[in-house]
Amino acid sequence: MVPELLNNLAQDYTIHIASNMAEEAKKLAAKYDDVSSSECDVTNLEQMTELIKEYSLAISYVPPFLHKFVANACIEAGTHLVTASYIDETMKSFDEKAKEKGLIFLNEIGLDPGIDIMSTMKVKDEVEARGGKIVSYQSWCGGLPDGIDSTNPLMYKFSWAP
Repeated sequence: MVPELLNNLAQDYTIHIASNMAEEAKKLAAKYDDVSSSECDVTNLEQMTELIKEYSLAISYVPPFLHKFVANACIEAGTHLVTASYIDETMKSFDEKAKEKGLIFLNEIGLDPGIDIMSTMKVKDEVEARGGKIVSYQSWCGGLPDGIDSTNPLMYKFSWAP
C-alpha cells in the first residue's frame, strides 16, 4: 500500500524526505520514483526554512516537542504544515502568524490522534442516524514504549482498537 501510494503521489507532486538519519532517508527515497531525500537538523531555522520553502506542504513526523522548529520554518517559508500530534500551547502560539500568512497548520491528523477520532465520528454518526445513542466510549491506540521495546525508527507501537 505505501509503495503504491508514494509512487502515485510522486506522479503529481514532488516528495522530499528530510531526516537527521540521512542514510535511512536515502534508502527509503530510492525505493520510489521521483522521491528525493536530504539530511537536516530540525532545530536549524535557516536550514529548515531553505528546505521547506521549495514545497507547498510540510508533513512533520518529528516528536511533538520538535514541531515548533518545523512550524517556525514553515512560517518563515510560507509553507503549510501538517502534524500528527495533539495541539499544545506552543503550537497554538503559531495560529495568528499562520493565519496572517494565509497558511494552514493542521494538527492531530495521524493514527492517534486523527484516524481514531475520524473513525469514532463515523461510528457515532452511523449510530445516531439509526436512532441510537452512544452512552460510553473508550479508545486505546499506540504509544511510546519503554526504550527496550522500541524496535523501530519511529519508536512507536501501533495497536488502535475502539
